[in-house]
Order: sequence, then structure tokens, then C-alpha cells
Amino acid sequence: MLIKNTTSLSAYAMTFFIVYSLTFLNISVIMNSNEPYKVFILEELMDIKIQAVKFNMDDKQKDYLDQKLKRIEYAEDLITDLTCHIKLDKKFIYETSMNFRWGGTAHVSTENYDFEAGVNKMMDTIDQKVRKEKDKIQEKK
Repeated sequence: MLIKNTTSLSAYAMTFFIVYSLTFLNISVIMNSNEPYKVFILEELMDIKIQAVKFNMDDKQKDYLDQKLKRIEYAEDLITDLTCHIKLDKKFIYETSMNFRWGGTAHVSTENYDFEAGVNKMMDTIDQKVRKEKDKIQEKK
């Protein structure tokens, strides 16, 4: 988490340390007996989880996947988490789920015999899905 903005507020001294975290609003309130209230507005980054099933990804495959995931860096403020299960069963099967900040979810599934081609296909589909969801939200505003 990155600290985006800091504001100090006057308050009574507390005899103990308390941390409140309001993740929906991305706000943390920290109270300490030695200092007044401090409010930190946090910017949370997208949580990415990759799981290989029935095979072990080598370093080359991990690097390739990391490189391709950079294609959706523009959506870090839209996606809270992305979970990808890559299964090898004669061919690579990619199952990806995304949760968006506004509560929406999306599921993408692709398959291919070649790892790199499958990753490209998956990323194309994820990119289209993210853009579609982003457009839906912007239309509602």
C-alpha cells in the first residue's frame, strides 16, 4: 500500500494505540497516545495471484507472464485482485477471475497447446473485459 495523502487532526490523547482500516474508502486512521490523529489515504495496488496446476512453471514462463501482465497496469486502480489458475492437461487451460473496486467480477477462460500463445490469448481477453467494465462504469456516471 502506498501513502497518498496525509492530514493531521487534533484530538484527545489516547492511552493506547489503535489502527482502523476502512478498505472500502481506502482510509486508515492511526491513533497514538503521543500524537494527534493522523489520517492516511491509501492507494492499494492490484493483488495478483498465479497458480500452476499439474506442472511447475519455469523461470522463463514466469518472466513471460509477468511481462504480459504489465499490459493491464492501466487498470490497477480498477481491479482489486486477479487470480489466474493455469492447468496443464494435454494443453494449457487458463482460468482467470477478476474483482473490480465497484463490486463487479469477471471470469475469463482460454486454452491453448502453447504456453506463450495461451498467455497472449488470455491477456487479450482480460484487456477486452477490463475495457468493457470500465466503459460500463463511465456510462453510469
